[in-house]
Amino acid sequence: MKRVLAISWEMPPMYGPRATQVSRTLGALVPLGWTPTVICLDPKRGGPHWRDSREAALPQGVDVVRVKSPEEWTIVRAAF
Repeated sequence: MKRVLAISWEMPPMYGPRATQVSRTLGALVPLGWTPTVICLDPKRGGPHWRDSREAALPQGVDVVRVKSPEEWTIVRAAF
Protein backbone atom coordinates (compact mmCIF):
# COMPACT_ATOMS: atom_id res chain seq x y z
CA MET A 1 0.00 0.00 0.00
CA LYS A 2 1.43 3.35 -1.06
CA ARG A 3 0.49 6.52 0.79
CA VAL A 4 0.60 10.11 -0.41
CA LEU A 5 0.06 13.34 1.53
CA ALA A 6 -1.30 16.38 -0.29
CA ILE A 7 -1.75 19.89 1.04
CA SER A 8 -4.30 22.04 -0.74
CA TRP A 9 -6.05 25.26 0.21
CA GLU A 10 -9.22 24.28 -1.65
CA MET A 11 -11.06 20.96 -1.65
CA PRO A 12 -14.74 20.24 -2.22
CA PRO A 13 -17.23 21.56 -1.16
CA MET A 14 -15.19 24.66 -2.01
CA TYR A 15 -15.34 25.62 -5.65
CA GLY A 16 -12.49 26.62 -7.88
CA PRO A 17 -10.04 25.06 -10.30
CA ARG A 18 -7.65 23.96 -7.57
CA ALA A 19 -10.40 22.12 -5.63
CA THR A 20 -11.49 20.28 -8.77
CA GLN A 21 -7.97 19.47 -9.96
CA VAL A 22 -6.65 18.17 -6.64
CA SER A 23 -9.75 16.10 -5.81
CA ARG A 24 -9.79 14.46 -9.26
CA THR A 25 -6.06 13.73 -9.15
CA LEU A 26 -6.26 12.15 -5.69
CA GLY A 27 -9.38 10.21 -6.70
CA ALA A 28 -7.53 8.80 -9.71
CA LEU A 29 -4.75 7.48 -7.46
CA VAL A 30 -7.09 5.28 -5.38
CA PRO A 31 -7.67 2.62 -8.10
CA LEU A 32 -3.90 2.51 -8.66
CA GLY A 33 -3.32 1.32 -5.09
CA TRP A 34 -2.53 4.62 -3.41
CA THR A 35 -4.05 5.82 -0.13
CA PRO A 36 -4.22 9.62 -0.41
CA THR A 37 -4.61 11.96 2.54
CA VAL A 38 -5.16 15.68 2.02
CA ILE A 39 -4.84 18.55 4.49
CA CYS A 40 -7.07 21.45 3.51
CA LEU A 41 -9.07 24.43 4.71
CA ASP A 42 -12.33 23.79 6.54
CA PRO A 43 -14.69 26.18 4.72
CA LYS A 44 -17.40 28.05 6.55
CA ARG A 45 -20.76 26.45 5.64
CA GLY A 46 -22.69 28.83 3.41
CA GLY A 47 -19.65 31.09 3.18
CA PRO A 48 -18.35 32.73 0.02
CA HIS A 49 -16.41 29.65 -1.11
CA TRP A 50 -19.09 27.06 -0.32
CA ARG A 51 -20.68 25.00 -3.08
CA ASP A 52 -23.66 22.88 -2.10
CA SER A 53 -24.09 20.29 -4.84
CA ARG A 54 -23.56 16.62 -5.60
CA GLU A 55 -20.47 17.32 -7.73
CA ALA A 56 -18.83 18.87 -4.66
CA ALA A 57 -18.44 15.42 -3.06
CA LEU A 58 -14.97 14.11 -2.34
CA PRO A 59 -13.81 10.97 -4.16
CA GLN A 60 -14.12 7.64 -2.37
CA GLY A 61 -10.95 6.51 -0.57
CA VAL A 62 -9.48 9.99 -0.01
CA ASP A 63 -8.90 10.87 3.65
CA VAL A 64 -9.39 14.54 4.48
CA VAL A 65 -7.99 16.51 7.41
CA ARG A 66 -9.73 19.89 7.56
CA VAL A 67 -8.10 22.81 9.36
CA LYS A 68 -10.01 25.91 10.47
CA SER A 69 -8.79 29.13 8.90
CA PRO A 70 -7.05 31.53 11.28
CA GLU A 71 -9.26 34.24 9.71
CA GLU A 72 -12.20 32.65 11.53
CA TRP A 73 -10.53 32.87 14.95
CA THR A 74 -12.09 35.54 17.17
CA ILE A 75 -8.73 37.00 18.18
CA VAL A 76 -7.64 37.41 14.55
CA ARG A 77 -10.99 38.94 13.53
CA ALA A 78 -10.75 41.39 16.43
CA ALA A 79 -7.24 42.40 15.38
CA PHE A 80 -8.46 43.29 11.91
